[in-house]
Order: sequence, then C-alpha cells, then structure tokens
Amino acid sequence: MHALPTSPQELQTFLIAIFPSFSQEAEDPIEWPPEFGEFTFHTVMFNFASFFGREVDLVSTKQLAKFGKFLQAVSLTTGALENAVSTCFLEHAHQLKISKKLRPWLARRSNNKRDA
Repeated sequence: MHALPTSPQELQTFLIAIFPSFSQEAEDPIEWPPEFGEFTFHTVMFNFASFFGREVDLVSTKQLAKFGKFLQAVSLTTGALENAVSTCFLEHAHQLKISKKLRPWLARRSNNKRDA
C-alpha cells in the first residue's frame, strides 16, 4: 500500500478510488452534527461507514482486499486517521452487519498489532 491519506480530502479520494459509488455519498453526505466541527477524518469515516453498511453485499473481492490492506496499514499507526477508522467504522462493524465481510482482514489486523 502506498502512503496513507494525510488529510480528510485525501481519505475521501482514496475511498472513492476503491468504491466509486461512494462519490455520491461524499457529494451528499449524511448530516454531520455541527457540534463535531469541521470536515475531518471522522466526517469521512462516519459517512463511509453508512455507505459501506448499505453496500457491503455489492463489494467485490478486489475492493475488499484493497480496503482490507488499508485497514491493516491504519491499524499499525496512531493519530487522527487511526482514531477515525476505529471509532467511526470498526467499532460499529457489528451493528452495521459488516463484521463477517471484514473478519479475514480484522483477524490479520489483530495479528499485526501483536507483532508490532
């Protein structure tokens, strides 16, 4: 995987490159609560979680592999991007009913954390 996104805009562009239909969600995002402030990694992952939860059954193996590598890479870091992925996406995987699709990547993620 290339370098991780360093801004919310880069993250959004990165996710759209993997999941082109996410572009519609990005153009018309879910209402972001004003108390959460400006456009951040959290904003992007909040919107992406909703999108992914709805579209999970349409995701190809190739898309899932690219996204899984991203999850693995992010899990080895700290900071705003990792926090957004963890709190706005991974913590809600079971509720979004996407855990089963992500399980192979999350298992690798856990193994990577132990090895780090």
